[in-house]
Amino acid sequence: MAFTQVAVGHTALRDAQEAGAFLAAAVNSQLGGAQPDLLILFASPDFSYRDLLAALSAGCAPRLMVGCSSAGEFSGCATDNSSASVMAIRADDILFNAALGTGLRADRAAAMRQLTPVFSGASNTAFPYRSALVLTDALAGYADELVHELTVHTGGTYQLFGGGAADDARFQQTHVFYGTDVHDDAVVVV
Repeated sequence: MAFTQVAVGHTALRDAQEAGAFLAAAVNSQLGGAQPDLLILFASPDFSYRDLLAALSAGCAPRLMVGCSSAGEFSGCATDNSSASVMAIRADDILFNAALGTGLRADRAAAMRQLTPVFSGASNTAFPYRSALVLTDALAGYADELVHELTVHTGGTYQLFGGGAADDARFQQTHVFYGTDVHDDAVVVV
């Protein structure tokens, strides 16, 4: 019998390492200590992202971790500003892949080519339904064109959802997360 477990967490702790450890503990508690297949993080620009991501990775060891900077964070348990929210998923009936495309401003086509390996659903008939979470550096631009090109590239066989990274309306720099790395001028797809 197939199973899917979902865990959510939210914190307004200001120290990135403490916040990451708190969120990892919430995930571990809800998943019974099992490793998440995917962890998605939305975090205020008030955090040191690298410290937050490192603490999350060390605390719950997700197989894949992605996310982005945000403007107001929410989960099923809380809504706040200057905070961080996570959702972790563990499932035996979902195949997760992730990819990072960099250099959106200079060469959107090259960034798209970096994403191509993630769209492997058509070659795996055991998983008939296809969706893709798309998180892009909103200040890099081209979000509409990117979604259009992804739709064309996949022949419309993926339901695309997601959004643009934010920075609490500062409009200075937005980031996407891939593993424990932080990128601007980039897009991440799951």
